[in-house]
Amino acid sequence: MSTRHDKQSIGTGAAILWATAVLLGALVIIQAGRLEQRAYADQANSGYHGYSVCSATTGQGSPSEPIEAVYVVDSRDEVLLVYAIERFQDFKVQLRHTENLGALFARARGN
Repeated sequence: MSTRHDKQSIGTGAAILWATAVLLGALVIIQAGRLEQRAYADQANSGYHGYSVCSATTGQGSPSEPIEAVYVVDSRDEVLLVYAIERFQDFKVQLRHTENLGALFARARGN
């Protein structure tokens, strides 16, 4: 008789664990749906027809609204273009800096 009681306890315990796992899984899914949907292209890069693009955060701004920069290398004209997005609400991308790559590498070599 004690053997039957032990089997029922194991079944009840397993049912409680499964119910808890399902509940926690549902809560995770619900909370993930409440997260703010923002797209970050941090350290994404691509290249096509002589252009290479890389984006990264600048380390400035608040954690919730970091300032991001997009670096574009035009290999045909040998130019580096730096664009920044300072406020997400404005949806404005502004050109912040241009640099000739030949001059940039010459300065890096000390010439």
